[in-house]
Amino acid sequence: ARPCPTWSRTITDASPASRPRSSPRRGNSNPANAGKALNGCRFEGRRVSSPPFTLAIRGFFMIVDHLDRAGRYAALGPSFEQAFAFLRAAHLETLAEGRHDLAGDALFALVQSYHTKAPSEGFWEAHRRYIDLQFIARGAERIGYAPLHRMRLESHDEPRDLSVLRGEGDFLTLTEGCFMLLWPEDVHMPGLHVGSPGPVRKIVFKIAVSAFQAPSCRFST
Repeated sequence: ARPCPTWSRTITDASPASRPRSSPRRGNSNPANAGKALNGCRFEGRRVSSPPFTLAIRGFFMIVDHLDRAGRYAALGPSFEQAFAFLRAAHLETLAEGRHDLAGDALFALVQSYHTKAPSEGFWEAHRRYIDLQFIARGAERIGYAPLHRMRLESHDEPRDLSVLRGEGDFLTLTEGCFMLLWPEDVHMPGLHVGSPGPVRKIVFKIAVSAFQAPSCRFST
């Protein structure tokens, strides 16, 4: 299997007026800093672009990585730790399809099996009340990504927590063992085929935004 791409968006200054338009970027700007804890908080695969060097954590951004490196994201909170622990402990091939509650509506997993589809059959979506953690247990699929501010809202279904949007985005391939962490600001188009349609088994964790508490730390030099 091909290695997972490590994409992340730039952490920007806390002031909205100073935030540049950003797009997915590969890797880390300084490999020597990989894995270092900053003020007790570990945020792997992020980029700090320019001064000021004290950056408030006001938002979090799309992350793609492999389950073997999930420990890097423990600082995001107990819901994420619980989700990754579930993936390590569960027999993923024999899990019943459908919903598995880990903490009621605050955290649950959706086990899905399906055949990937052509981009013409997909649509851009986002969620307001839940953070998505999408994990590929078997197979491979392409997933589209675009920042919310670049897209146009077509409709929103509040009971389903589903926004349908229109616009252009980038695409990457998730292979077995890879996960993609998507915040409400991250528009995505999942389930697309890689070359031709094929079977995929995926576990999607839904993490309630209302239950998420951002780490109270700051990056500084």
